[in-house]
Parts: sequence; structure tokens; C-alpha cells
Amino acid sequence: MLSLTTRLRPTRKPQSVLHFKHHLCFYCTITHCSALVSKYFSLLNSSPNLQILQQIHAKLLKTSVYNDVILNSKLIIMYSKHKSLFPNAYNLFLHMPERNIYSWNIIIGELSRSGYPLKAIETFKNMRKSRMEPDLYTLPLVLRACATLGQFKPGQKLHCYCEKVGSSRNVFVASALVFFYAKFGEIDAACQVFDEMTQRDHILARP
Repeated sequence: MLSLTTRLRPTRKPQSVLHFKHHLCFYCTITHCSALVSKYFSLLNSSPNLQILQQIHAKLLKTSVYNDVILNSKLIIMYSKHKSLFPNAYNLFLHMPERNIYSWNIIIGELSRSGYPLKAIETFKNMRKSRMEPDLYTLPLVLRACATLGQFKPGQKLHCYCEKVGSSRNVFVASALVFFYAKFGEIDAACQVFDEMTQRDHILARP
């Protein structure tokens, strides 16, 4: 007897996108299992289709899996690939019943890349207010947003935080700090961060 996952596993070349959508909708209705739905979203993510994405989202609104933080994060990523629909991604984030560091990082990064660095910094502040601590991926995102906006003091305060929690020597965080200080012409500070790095990537070390 075939398992549900075997039964619903897509063929190498689905007959049509509509056929794929019917599989996913049937699957959502029968199982309400977020882990396997995420697997299907990963497949759809490799060839995103705006119309199908919106139809899938509408279908998921009627199922219990819609409250799943990982699934919502995937939806945000997929919406963000369509610049005109980025407000949908942000609105989805605001209405998430639960958020983890992964979902916070996604929206902060997408805000910064989509031309909303100020909103990215505000979202970071809201993250801290919710008692969610940033990780090694959050900090570079916010530092680059500060550099883009020309906000030196917030970035400097973030550097102090990095020193306090011991993340300032991480290669990703330190690289962002070097670019941040260089952006403001603070070459001595940038060199000091570089000299204190325990690991350096080839881009930073290049003369």
C-alpha cells in the first residue's frame, strides 16, 4: 500500500501547473500536515507562478496548516520574489500568529533588499521589543540597513551589542561592521574590526 507521501509525490515532469495545484490542494485538505506542505512549496518555489501562488495561499487560509510559522515564512519568501506583491508579504508577516527568528530575519532582509531600509530597522526594533534576540544573520542585515540610510549612531549601538554578546568577531557580523564603518569614512574603526577578526573571507582580505 502506498503511503500518502508516495501517492502525492510529483512526477519528474507534471502534466501541467494546474495538475500540480490540484495535488497540493487535495493534499492540504486531507492531511493538514505542515511538514509535507512545506515540501511541496519548496518544489513550487523552484518555478514560481504568481497565479498558482495566490490560489494556494487562498486554499491554505482555510486549513489549520496556515498557522504554521515555517509555512508562513515560505509564503513570505515566495511573495517577495514578485516586487509588486511585496506589500502582501509584509502584511502576511504582520498577521502571523507566531514568529521565530527565521521569519524575523526573512522580513528584515526582504525589507532592506526591496528598498525599505528604515522599515527594516523599525522591524528589528519591534523584534527586540518582542524579546526575540537577534542571531548572526540578523545583525549584518540591520547593519547594512543602517549604512544604506546613513544612520551612524544606531549602527554604532548595534556594534556595542555585538561586543556584549560576543558576536563581533564572527566573519559575517565583522564583515558587515567593516563595510558599515567604511561607508561613513571611519577607516580606523573599520581596520580595528578587521584586525580583531578571527576569520576573514577572501573579499575582505583582498588588497
